[in-house]
Amino acid sequence: MFGSTEEPKDGAEHPRDPSPTMLEAILSVSLPHCWITEVAPRYDAEIRLIDRKLVAQRRMKDLFEAQVAEETLPEFLEAIRSHPNVRSVEVVATEAGRVVGIAYTTDCFECAALARSDCFLIRAVCHRSTSFEWDLVSRNREAVKRLVSCLQRNGNEVRLERLSGVREEVGLTPRQGEILRAALDLGYFSYPKGIRLSELAKRLGVSKSTVSEVLRKAQTKVVEAYFQGSTA
Repeated sequence: MFGSTEEPKDGAEHPRDPSPTMLEAILSVSLPHCWITEVAPRYDAEIRLIDRKLVAQRRMKDLFEAQVAEETLPEFLEAIRSHPNVRSVEVVATEAGRVVGIAYTTDCFECAALARSDCFLIRAVCHRSTSFEWDLVSRNREAVKRLVSCLQRNGNEVRLERLSGVREEVGLTPRQGEILRAALDLGYFSYPKGIRLSELAKRLGVSKSTVSEVLRKAQTKVVEAYFQGSTA
């Protein structure tokens, strides 16, 4: 996939081209005008940004999941709707203190900066505070530094929590990575479990057998990569 499949000529051995190095960066970012970081601490809520899409210039569509006390859920949703940077909110699903929804937002400098950068957002969570935890991947360190500098020039407080290489030999498919990350975030591997397999499947919109099979294959790849690395 990454190197030539032709046989070496004259008995010479041709080394494979190395795969491009990917870096994973975890940033703690203050977003003072973001609806998530303003609403989350007010209602002691944990809000996870599942996906964010650019609709128009500085207009975004946020798919989010929030864990919030069930008795404050109506007030929580109204607080989102009344935020000056939110145009409207659609509730997709609610159950036992959790809500999934879509927020249509405007005027997000940080979103535009991230979209223009060479970094890719794979996870974003606000843990009941005024800052966001961004989990990013990028092909080079300079791209992360440029994004951090851009945010800092805008007045955002940014702290680099971790910068490390992504081990590509794990070889997870995007779908395996997505389901494995969701299982980890939602406490499937915790003791006691934070979520059952059937609930995880329902949340991901797939069958229980599919989630079980994907998790089995993904965990096998991760464990194999770990032991390969430990013996290298």
